[in-house]
This record gives sequence, structure tokens and C-alpha cells, in this order.
Amino acid sequence: MNNQQTRPPVISVNNLKVHFPIRKGVFSNIQGCVKAVDDISFSVNKGEMFALVGESGCGKTTTAQTILGLTPKTSGTIDLAIGPWNQTPVNWNDLDKKGKKELRKHLQVVFQDPYSSLDPRMTIESILEEPLVIHDYAKKERSDRIGQMLSKVGLSSEYLHRFPHEFSGGQRQRIGIARAFITEPEVVIADEPVSALDVSIQAQIINLLQDLQKDFNLTMIFISHDLAVVRHLANRLGVMYMGKIVESGTEEQIFNSPLHPYTRLLLESIPLPGKGRSSKGQGLQDEQNSSLSAAKGCTYYPRCPKRTERCLESYPDLKDAGESHLVSCFNC
Repeated sequence: MNNQQTRPPVISVNNLKVHFPIRKGVFSNIQGCVKAVDDISFSVNKGEMFALVGESGCGKTTTAQTILGLTPKTSGTIDLAIGPWNQTPVNWNDLDKKGKKELRKHLQVVFQDPYSSLDPRMTIESILEEPLVIHDYAKKERSDRIGQMLSKVGLSSEYLHRFPHEFSGGQRQRIGIARAFITEPEVVIADEPVSALDVSIQAQIINLLQDLQKDFNLTMIFISHDLAVVRHLANRLGVMYMGKIVESGTEEQIFNSPLHPYTRLLLESIPLPGKGRSSKGQGLQDEQNSSLSAAKGCTYYPRCPKRTERCLESYPDLKDAGESHLVSCFNC
């Protein structure tokens, strides 16, 4: 664990904000904004598995899409130290079209839904060959890589001329993983890669991602709403709530010594064999009510069992609780 933390960061997110305007009326005037990501900072070190966890709608996927250059940021910086820029980190705004193309070769994504992430009109061979064609690999190397990658994800080369609809959900996700890894990227972002799959298949996909991370010695960001899924995957975790990171730390710190009430609530929601979900659910209220908290105060105020008047006045910054275990709470 310590070795992971001493490695250089390959992704550095600083004060990132992603706000979407709310337009109303005949002239679509801006009446406000949705703060999907609201001033978050974190870094991902080389070779580690960093997990972003939280409820649906907390901003995890928007964060990932912004790192990937698919969603424009409102403010803040994202520095990427990968590929030719290992020693001199860059962000998307620094690059021209050719530079962005080169960066995408080293930064890939596994999407959540294996049903919609594959083009139904293309064969599996065409789907896997497309990124290699885009990045100018020779025909012989393309053929070799496709065969090797299919083998690594547990599929036979006899599937090459079939179409996505001929496969199960688990097989489609394996194809999506093969496409992401085929250019041998340095960083892969896995956006809820098992949430659309049967429980019986989830463990297989998680084990596959672990094996590929080790084989390719790459860095991964794993996004999930389920802490049970990431418990044995992640080196470090960031817990998000309504666009903010409320706690971050190592896997051991988050699961054995959680500090923020929201983190504790998530942990209590993990199903236990033979017991179902915990019934504690302290501070659990309707999610709609959470959005009504004061704009300058803590967004978790309506649900928090530790809330005080101070929580309405200002939002608590992330503070170090020791050994780089960070928490955003006045009363933790």
C-alpha cells in the first residue's frame, strides 16, 4: 500500500467543477445550474486501482467523462502524465487534434452498458480492429493483437465474425474490455463495468480486470456505487456525495475506520450473507430533500446524524485525519 502512495501521480485533478446550466422560458434563459461536480481534487498514482464510489447521480461518471475529455469542465485542472507526457503532464486544452489522438491511445474506458457500447452493425473483428486502425497499427500487428486480446479475455477466435447481438451480457463486456485494452493503454477508467451484469457474472469480470491490470501494469479508476464490489479491488477510494468528495483514503481506512456519516451509511448498506442489508440506515432521508440544503452549507446536512448549526453556515473542507485519510466534516 505504501509503495502505491510513493509512486508518481499519473492523473492529478485539482478543484474540478462541472456545472450544467438550467434553462427555462421561451428564450431558454439560464435560471441556475446543476453542480454535477463541485470543486473536487484527487490524484491517482501509477499502477494503483483508485475507486470512486457513491450513490447514482453523485458525479462519479461526470468526473470520469471529464478526465476522458468527453465532457467539458467548468473550471479546475486535470493533468495527465501518460504516454509521451510522462515527465511533463498535460491537459486536454494544451493539445491539438494530433496530440489528443495520441493521448487517447494511452487513456481508455470500459463503459457501463455492454449492450449499447458496441456497434450492432460491426463484427467483433471490426470492433477490435477499429482502434488499431485509428492509431495506425500495421495489418499484421492488428491481426496478432486481436487474437492475443481475445484469448486474454477468455473468448475464442471463432467469434471474430459474429455480431454483438449473438453474445450474452458477460461476453459483450469481455469484448468491451478487449477493445479498451487492445492499444495497451497506461490508464483505463472502468465506469460501473459490472452493474448491468448478472451477479453470477460480476465476479468473473472483476477477476478479469484485476488480472489484466497486473498483466499490463496499468493504472485504473474504478467507478461503482457498490462498496462490496470495490472492497477487494481498490488500493484507495474517494467517496462522493452530490458532486463533492466527502472522504478519501486507503481501502483499509475506508472499510475499517470510516469517518464521514455518509461513508458509514454506504458500508451499512452492504448486504451480508444470510442477513440481507443492514437495517440501521442512520440519517437516511429522501434524496430530494438533500438537494434543499443551504447552498453555502454542507450538502449532507438533511441526512446527517451529526449535523449542527455550523454545518448550515459553510461547507467543511477536506481535512487530514492522519496518514492521508481525508474527511469533509466538522464533527468527525
